[in-house]
Amino acid sequence: MDKFFTKLLDLDNLIFNYVILIQRISFFDYLIPWIDYLAQKGVIWLLILLYFGAFKGRNGQRVFFWGILSMALAWGLSEIIKILVDRPRPSDILMVDLLLNKPSTPSFPSVQTSLAFAAVTVILANSNNTIFKSCILLLALIIGYSRIYAGISYPLDVIGGAILGKICAALVMGYIIKWSRNRRKYNVKHRSNP
Repeated sequence: MDKFFTKLLDLDNLIFNYVILIQRISFFDYLIPWIDYLAQKGVIWLLILLYFGAFKGRNGQRVFFWGILSMALAWGLSEIIKILVDRPRPSDILMVDLLLNKPSTPSFPSVQTSLAFAAVTVILANSNNTIFKSCILLLALIIGYSRIYAGISYPLDVIGGAILGKICAALVMGYIIKWSRNRRKYNVKHRSNP
């Protein structure tokens, strides 16, 4: 098992170096700080969820509520996992030209990516517009990729953040749906038996 993780981390470093050394284009070097600005603290996702809550009726309010709870859970678990795993940032180990300020927290998982995928999972599960869903997913993927491109996260940090965000959203939506059904059953049962 130890050999597997060693190979996985080697692949992680290889992909990271490929992105940093080969993929960088000067246009994106200027674009990445703007993407990061939108991604910080999940601001772009909070704005999108707020739009749903304000303009999409009852379903939109549900998306807003579930999205906020999912993001809060993703943020909290990300911070706990960061402390437990304590993976150094790429710039702590490698000679990396950072495009953003180096965060003071450990690298795994990527919080911005976990927030993005927590919100995106809720939105995708509750939206019927295929074009909108594709754009939202693409934005989340760009935010994840930007963390690697900027030199502040490894690919596995981003993948871990995405998986954590999706799990948090699934847990929140599943728990609330189950709680809602149980509450309805309880109300029906007690109305019929006075």
